[in-house]
Amino acid sequence: MKRHDFQPSNLASALTTERSRREFLRGLSGAICAGVGSTFLPQLGLMGTALAATRGGLPGYKALVCVYLAGGNDSFNLLVPRDSTAAGSRYSIYKNSRGGIYNSGSNPLGLALDFNALLDVGSPIGQSTAFGLHPQTADYAVTRNGNSYNYPGLRTLFGATQQKLALIANVGTLVQPTSMTQFNAGVPRPPQLYSHSDQEVLWNLANSDTNARNGWGGKVMDRVDPGGNPSLPPCISVAGNTRFQVGASVFPYQMSPGSGVTQLNNFSGTFTYGDQRRAALDALLAMSTPNLLQGEYRDIVSRSRSLSALLSAALASPAGRIMTPYDYQGGTAPNPAANLYPNANLNLLGSDYPNSLLDQMRMVARMIKISRDPAAGVDQSRQIYYVRLGGFDTHSNQMLDQPLLTARISQALGWFWQALGEIGAQNDVTTFTNSEFGRTLSSNGNGSDHAWGGIQAVLGGQVLGQKIYGRYPMLNINANDDVNQDWSFGRGQYIPTTATEQMAATLGRWLGLPATELNAVFPNLANFPGPLDFLPLGYAMHATLRLRSLLYFGALCLPMWTQAAIDPTGCEETWRQQPITYAFDYANDIQPIWGQYCSNCHVDFGGAPLGGLDLNPAFSYSNVVNAPDMSLSILLVAPSDSAGSLLFRKINCTAPGSFQGAGRMPLGRLPLSPTLQALIYDWIAAGAPMQLDRIFAGSFEVR
Repeated sequence: MKRHDFQPSNLASALTTERSRREFLRGLSGAICAGVGSTFLPQLGLMGTALAATRGGLPGYKALVCVYLAGGNDSFNLLVPRDSTAAGSRYSIYKNSRGGIYNSGSNPLGLALDFNALLDVGSPIGQSTAFGLHPQTADYAVTRNGNSYNYPGLRTLFGATQQKLALIANVGTLVQPTSMTQFNAGVPRPPQLYSHSDQEVLWNLANSDTNARNGWGGKVMDRVDPGGNPSLPPCISVAGNTRFQVGASVFPYQMSPGSGVTQLNNFSGTFTYGDQRRAALDALLAMSTPNLLQGEYRDIVSRSRSLSALLSAALASPAGRIMTPYDYQGGTAPNPAANLYPNANLNLLGSDYPNSLLDQMRMVARMIKISRDPAAGVDQSRQIYYVRLGGFDTHSNQMLDQPLLTARISQALGWFWQALGEIGAQNDVTTFTNSEFGRTLSSNGNGSDHAWGGIQAVLGGQVLGQKIYGRYPMLNINANDDVNQDWSFGRGQYIPTTATEQMAATLGRWLGLPATELNAVFPNLANFPGPLDFLPLGYAMHATLRLRSLLYFGALCLPMWTQAAIDPTGCEETWRQQPITYAFDYANDIQPIWGQYCSNCHVDFGGAPLGGLDLNPAFSYSNVVNAPDMSLSILLVAPSDSAGSLLFRKINCTAPGSFQGAGRMPLGRLPLSPTLQALIYDWIAAGAPMQLDRIFAGSFEVR
C-alpha cells in the first residue's frame, strides 16, 4: 500500500472530475433557484399551495424498517439444521464443520451449538429437514421493577402459531449467479470481499458499484410518493448517517432514540435569556429581504424550526405515546404521558444489560404512530426507517458475545411487534435485518472470521413466514456441488446463492416501487431470477409529478448555487515521513482520536453536536464513512481516497476547502501530530475499514 502524493496541485487536479460531475446539477439547481425554472415548470410558484391543498401519496400506510447488524453476524448459528445427531445428518455436518460443540474448558475453539440447546421449529414450510433457532430467540419473560414483561421471541414469530418471520438463506453481495468454477475462472464479483466497510456499502446500495452515491432505500423513495408533510423526508434514521437512505431527491432525517428531535440550544425559557434569543431569531426570520439568497436561507431555517416544533409536539402528545410496557433501567419508570422513556433493559441469565436496539425501535414505533395519524401533521403514506446494533465482529468472543447480541435482537423485535399491535400497524410495517457478511464455519484459532453469504430475517404482518427463502447450504467445508448449488471455501466461506438485490427488490416492490423501476433501482437484478416471494406485491406509483422532489431540490438551491469547488490550501507534509500503517482496528486506533481531540464539540451531550457531526462511539463510524458533509458536496471519509476526504483535509490543511465553515481541526487547538495524521490517512487509504489485520489484493488475502 502506497500513499498517494498529497501536493496541493495534485489535489486540485483530483478534484477536477468531481467538480465537473457536479457542474450540471449546480447549474440546473441555480437556474431553478434564480427563477429560470418557471419557463419550463410554470406551476413552480404554486408548489406551496398545491402541497397544502392535497395530501398525495399512495393509499394506506406502509413502512420498511432496516435493522443493520454491524460487524458481520454469525447467522449460521441463528438457524441450524436439527434433524438428528446421527453420523451423516445435517446437524452432524454442521457440528463437524464448526469444530465441534463449544465448551469453554474442553473445546474453546468449537463454534457449534448443542443439539438439545437449539429451539426446535420443526420442518419449515417447503423443507424436508427439521431446524432449530438459537437458544436466545426464546420469548422474553422477566419480572423486574414489580412488573412482568412478556414479548414473543424470534422462535415464536417464526413458528406455526404466528408465521410472521421469514428467513433468507445464504444471501449476500453478488454481481451475477456464481459457482465455484465460475469464481475460479474470474467472473465479475463484488469488490473487497470480507471488508467491513466495502461490504456494508454494497448492502446499502444493493449494487456492486461502490462509486454509486445513492442507497437503495433513497432510490426507492425517489420513485414512491409518500404524500403528507413535504418538510419531513420519508427516510428517517435513528442511528446516524447511512448511505442506504440517500437518494437523488431524498436525504435522511436523523433522530435520536431518546429525545427524538434535535432542537436549537439555549433558545427556550429554561435557559438564561433563552426567550429573548428566540424572540430575536423570530424577528430576524420574519424580516423581508429583496435578496434571493437571504430569503431562501431564511425559509430553510424557518422550515427546519417548524418541522422540529411539529415533531416535538406530536411526540409529546397522545398521538406520540406508545404504552406497550418494556423492561427498563434505573429507578424511574416509563411515563408516556410525561414523554419519559428511560433506556431499555435486557435481563439475560440473571444479569442486566442495556438494549440500545429496543430504544431505537421505540422511537420508530412512536414515529410510525404519529405518521399514521392525520391530526399529528405528518400524515405520510410511505416511510423507510434505519436502526443499528453493533458488536457482531465477534472473532474469539463469538460464543461469549453472540448470546447477548441475539437476545437483544429477539427482545427488541418482539417488543416492536407488540407495539405495532398496540397501534394497529402490524400489517403495515415490514422489518428486516442486514449485515455486511456471514462468518466462517470453522475457527482460524481466533474464533469465527469474515466470510460471505449469511442469513437475514424479515418480520411483518404481510410476511409469508415460517419459511426459508433461497437455498440453505449444506454447511460443508470446501463444498463444490453444482447439483445442489453448494459452494464454499477452505474455512466455510459460502458463496451466496441469493443476491442482496433480490431481497431488497422484494421489500421495495412491497412498499410500492413499480415493476418498471426495479432495474433502475437495482441494476444487477436482471442477472438473477428476480425478487423473492416472501411479501405480496405493493401498489403502483401515482402517475403524477412528485412535487416533494422539487421541494427537496429547491431546499438545496442555496448551498448548491453558492458552492463553487474550493481547493484546500496550507496542507502540511510532515506526516508523510511516518511509517505506513497496514493493520487497523477502528474502535481502538481511530475512535480514541475523536474521543481525545474532537469530543468537546462533536458528541451529542443533549444538544446538537457542532456541524451536525456526532462522533459518539456508538455512531461515529457510520457518521463519517461514506457520509456527505452538510453541503452534500464531498464525503467526510471517502474510502480509499484520503486526499478526497474532507475529514483528512480538516486535520491537515489550514484552509480545508470545505463549504461547511471553520478551518483546521481540532478547532482552537494545536494540529494533530504527524503520527496521528499519518494513521488517519493510512486508515482511509486502506478503505476506512472497521477492522483490518491482513493485506488484500483484489478480493483475496495475500498476507
